[in-house]
Amino acid sequence: MARVVRHGLAVREHGVRATRGAVLACLAAAALLPAGCSGSGDPTPPSRTRGASRAPIAGTSASPGFFTTTDVSFAQNMIRHHRQAVEMADLAETKAGAREVAGLAGRVRMAQQPEISLMTDLLTSWHRPVPPAGGSDSGHGDRPGDAPGTLSGDEIARLKAAATGRDFDRRFLEMMARHAQGAISLARDEVAAGGNPAAKARARQIIANQRAEIDEMTRLLDRL
Repeated sequence: MARVVRHGLAVREHGVRATRGAVLACLAAAALLPAGCSGSGDPTPPSRTRGASRAPIAGTSASPGFFTTTDVSFAQNMIRHHRQAVEMADLAETKAGAREVAGLAGRVRMAQQPEISLMTDLLTSWHRPVPPAGGSDSGHGDRPGDAPGTLSGDEIARLKAAATGRDFDRRFLEMMARHAQGAISLARDEVAAGGNPAAKARARQIIANQRAEIDEMTRLLDRL
């Protein structure tokens, strides 16, 4: 009988040790579970772990669709800036005295119209406002918030009133060179602080194009 009792106690002790081992094993496994799992081992519902939107968010991740406030400001200012350049180029095509000046004006017009369309498309894709043509947002640099390098309303009026020929050519080239320098300033800000890949790429191209135009304007001025 004693042997039976001792055997029974041994069995019970073995069972306690086994139970204790199982509990410890469960606790260790629980410690390894992800924070999003419940104590029973059931995963958190998929809506919390897999349902989060992965759409690009403005200014947060390197994706073609993301953008920052710098990108928006750049696109809006370049639209205003380019519209004024096209307005000036239209004048030169009819009033310029030198054929080279008229040719330069034509190239400016052809280059900047597509850029206006590109900036408009970017703003539309970002659901941000496109500056209206004309009115208070036409970009004549005598109003607060106008793009750097844009001419004042008085300067545009003087250019329109300038006689055709050499007088107009000099005024146009001087004003357009300053205007182009303003575009470079805007583009540099975008390269330094912007985030949208398409906007930054266009900014780099604008810098190169405007520098080339300034060089050409300088050469033409030297010959007048």
